[in-house]
Amino acid sequence: MQVANCTTPANYFHILRRQLHRDIRKPLILMTTKSLLRHKRAVSRLDEMGPDTTFHRLLWDDAQMLPDEKIKLVADDKIRRVVMCSGKVYYDLYEEREKRGVNDVYLLRIEQLYPVPLKGAGAGAWPLQQGGIHVVPGGAAQHGRLRVPGKPYLEWVLNQLGAKSKRPTYAGRAGLGGDRDRPDVSASQAAQGFAGRGARVVFHRHGRA
Repeated sequence: MQVANCTTPANYFHILRRQLHRDIRKPLILMTTKSLLRHKRAVSRLDEMGPDTTFHRLLWDDAQMLPDEKIKLVADDKIRRVVMCSGKVYYDLYEEREKRGVNDVYLLRIEQLYPVPLKGAGAGAWPLQQGGIHVVPGGAAQHGRLRVPGKPYLEWVLNQLGAKSKRPTYAGRAGLGGDRDRPDVSASQAAQGFAGRGARVVFHRHGRA
């Protein structure tokens, strides 16, 4: 089985193409929300679906990869916090980070939730080696219909890399991360974790998928 939550048209195209052309046959479960069909940031260039392009299990922060973004991230060794997320919540966090002018928080997208992309996480060692790691689920995981995947695998990767933070902090709906007594808060309250150092926040997005 494969489970994915794609955030760009190119990645959505490539995962469907991969499913058609693979020699193996495994069920593919896509959790991408309909709202990304009309989201102003969920766009791809035509050359991202051209020759020699493929599906990416992880996607890096657009503030680092795109040239004309409002926020320019600090140097790699100055990154204070890495937020791992999936789905539409990435764009929610990205826009809130822009509003607050935060440039030392890295947003790392997990596009393939299962199988867990261990090799990809290892190849992207430079952001994971920095400050505290926070996992923010998106879509069904965020609304209590799916457990946050890959926590043991992520801890293994962090230990192999010798990262500063050996265990990720969960930030999501109360109960999913193991802390059932922790209350939900709004998106604006959760985003205050960008400014606070070492703060543990709970992120809960309200509204339609």
